[in-house]
Amino acid sequence: MNILIIGGSNSLLKDGYVSHLKYFMKPDVDVNIIQLSVGATTTLSAIGRLHETFPQENIDVILYEYSINDGGHFFWRSGGMESWQFCFYLLLKTLNKFYPSAIFIPLIFAQKRHFSFIVKCPFYDFQIENFKELEIQYIDMRAWFSDLFLDQIPAWLYRDEAHYATPHATSVISAHVAKKLLSLDFHGFKRVDVIYAKMTEKYQFSSVEFLYIPAINLKEFCTGVVGVEHAENGLMKLDFLRIYPGGGLALSTEMFPLAFYLKSDACHGNVDFSLIVKDKFSVIAQIGTRHSDTNSVNFVYSSIPVPLLWGQTLLSDFGQSHIFIDVPPGSSSATDSVSFDCFELNSTPAESNYFDLVGVLFVC
Repeated sequence: MNILIIGGSNSLLKDGYVSHLKYFMKPDVDVNIIQLSVGATTTLSAIGRLHETFPQENIDVILYEYSINDGGHFFWRSGGMESWQFCFYLLLKTLNKFYPSAIFIPLIFAQKRHFSFIVKCPFYDFQIENFKELEIQYIDMRAWFSDLFLDQIPAWLYRDEAHYATPHATSVISAHVAKKLLSLDFHGFKRVDVIYAKMTEKYQFSSVEFLYIPAINLKEFCTGVVGVEHAENGLMKLDFLRIYPGGGLALSTEMFPLAFYLKSDACHGNVDFSLIVKDKFSVIAQIGTRHSDTNSVNFVYSSIPVPLLWGQTLLSDFGQSHIFIDVPPGSSSATDSVSFDCFELNSTPAESNYFDLVGVLFVC
């Protein structure tokens, strides 16, 4: 069985539930894990990773674990619910293109503060409502743990607010997930193409089309010193454009840039960003591109949702766009400064400041 994991940091933990899955399933099934998870980001980053790594092997099961991440990034925004719903639609549209026959299973985790069902969690309620409306069978660890321990959280279950403790809690999660995967030949679980067909009937933005373009295909639209680079670690391999100070990207398109995908490291600072959407609006700002986790790791792969830099929802006035990204050689000329969650505005970037662009997700 080939299992594709697309999730957040709980899907990447050493001794986490993913590492125990093979143990609990091996006596019955030969399991191969394909890991595309990305921590400290949203479902949008999963869409990027799917495009960057396709084709994979024949995928039998897709485990989707972004409930904690998406709740943290979307819930507190006034348009957060519709933003997640839009991301979820784009994810299923991507999966339907690559792995339509795979079984799709959301795996729902909860922050420590939302362990008990007694505690209200509107984002969780919204996700469950959507899954039920789309007739998606899911594995709800929040409900299972809350019921199992009678709403009394065990001291050993979490290691911090957003992560389950290893190896004890994660072993329990693995056993529960394995039991579901081994039961009744996935009775009740649905294929990607079936779910996607249901979404196109029910979601208001089902007419939205998208195109992911790897940054290396955009080199002809760059000015200044720009190079094609490669980086890798134990989780991923990335090809990207490195834009040095004084360089930039200028692009006019019939589509709207929903998200930028980047490889961020300690040498990243701020870039000047300009977006003009014909007959609708324009934005000029300095954007922070250094992810806060680069203080402790070599590099981070992540995404920046463009509409959330100035608004509360991903659903924007999509249309013909003029996009400019410049890496300033000195101080920025932009008067406004913005950054997305987990990214820092750096007032004193390193002398070797550059911008590593992996790809752009356009919608229309």
